[in-house]
Amino acid sequence: MEVKKKNWRDVGEALQQLVPDRAIIRPGSILRCGLIDFCTWEELGKPQTIINLRMGEDDTRQFEKRASGGLDSAVHPQQDRQYDTNTAEVREWLADAMKLFEKKDAANIKFPVLIHCHAGKDRTGIVVATLLKILGVEEDVIEREFLLCEGVDIADLRRTLKGFNDKRTMELYFRKKVNVNRIKANFA
Repeated sequence: MEVKKKNWRDVGEALQQLVPDRAIIRPGSILRCGLIDFCTWEELGKPQTIINLRMGEDDTRQFEKRASGGLDSAVHPQQDRQYDTNTAEVREWLADAMKLFEKKDAANIKFPVLIHCHAGKDRTGIVVATLLKILGVEEDVIEREFLLCEGVDIADLRRTLKGFNDKRTMELYFRKKVNVNRIKANFA
């Protein structure tokens, strides 16, 4: 699929190519990219939920008419380049972003979910890496998925992962504010 925006991809498909012998996320469920202002709903993968991580609001009126049952959208704005997951601010921001995925069951999450920021690499990369870490994906696979983006520095992602690892488990990292087991169950 040719898309006008940089760093667009279906995370499930990318993971399938990186780890062909293991299903991690079903293709078509998690999408990621940068700014969506000049894209059609079809070019973006027909998202049913959009998580906007940038400071500006999205104009999703054209998408709302197309999404079955209406479009869910969530805005979790954050300044760019927030890789230090040891800070309380970043931990709270990530907890808010992960709450969408801990709904009572996967039927309550409107897939596909599109996660985006301005360039589709920094804030989006951190949120996708957090979700993958919760799902038990190995760090080398998380790094390889992150490196599919243009203009990233692997040292930034490693700083993010270090903050998670300093707490030993994602449950401890989020201080039990995120139901990690429910998120895992919703992607099983």
